[in-house]
Amino acid sequence: KLINILFEILKQADNDNDVDDVVGFLRDVIRYSLSHGDLGSVVNIIRKVKELEKDDWLSESVKKRLNSLLIFLGSEEIIAILAEILDSGIEIELDLFNEYVNVLDKGAIGPFIKYLGELKTIKARKIVIEALITLGRKDIYAIAHALEDNRWYVVRNVIYILRRIGDRKAVEYLLRTVKHSDIRVRKEVIRTLGELGGNEVIQTLRDCLNDPDIQVRLSAVKALGAIKTEVTKKIIMNLIADKSFNNKDLSEKKETFETLSRWKDQDVFEFLIKIINKRAFFNRSRIFENKACAAYTLGLIGNKDALPILHKLSDSKNKILKEFTSMAIKRLEYG
Repeated sequence: KLINILFEILKQADNDNDVDDVVGFLRDVIRYSLSHGDLGSVVNIIRKVKELEKDDWLSESVKKRLNSLLIFLGSEEIIAILAEILDSGIEIELDLFNEYVNVLDKGAIGPFIKYLGELKTIKARKIVIEALITLGRKDIYAIAHALEDNRWYVVRNVIYILRRIGDRKAVEYLLRTVKHSDIRVRKEVIRTLGELGGNEVIQTLRDCLNDPDIQVRLSAVKALGAIKTEVTKKIIMNLIADKSFNNKDLSEKKETFETLSRWKDQDVFEFLIKIINKRAFFNRSRIFENKACAAYTLGLIGNKDALPILHKLSDSKNKILKEFTSMAIKRLEYG
């Protein structure tokens, strides 16, 4: 009722001072409502402001003051109250929250990012992240600027936000983050570059194949697979063909080969057959791992022309090769 009364007074205000008084009262209502978890009243104010702005008789002076109310909703003062409420565990209606976020100006991005790094609960962070995804579409550069934050978890969340937004204008900023000191950040940015794609990210992802951390290397392989071009296919094939690949862990080999199965073409088929037919004189156990992974990948590709050679391998005395070959045959014969 108070909100309705204030807007009726606003409609009848004779001068700017009266308008300022009403807007001041509405700010107080917003503060009070949010601090008590009453987002419904805040959204009610938003709706009435939007409705009032449509009136032709409304002066530019009044419109300006009403707009200042919407800007106030995205101020650090209000976002701080909202962050505290979100962290407290008080349930808020997400539909109302989304309606609130949709009217915010891009100026709300900074405060939201600030409190994203201070929130203690996962649920609260998820809600703020979704808000930043919405706001980030209004100003991708304001989001990207937060990649310079010194808190690794903020940087990782910002990268996730940029991936969800999907705007390739963020690529130049993301490329600068690839050498971040934290492995979790490197993995996140590599995945994002893979999803955003583009020729300019390929060399950087290729360089990441030499990262000292296995998870980062595998993230780079998967990112190259996600881009799925002839160039990235050749990079993965060359990686497997390199002698140093023999010394990698079986788990890393298997995931690298699995990524190659994204290309179900004759080129990859022949490449895998060549690996299987390769004779091993030295380092036999490592070579057999490669053969096993190649056999497994033939099953993933789905080309039944591989069955004759796979059946020949099925009696192998090498346990891993026999196991992986058996899985490939079952996949090809039974789906």
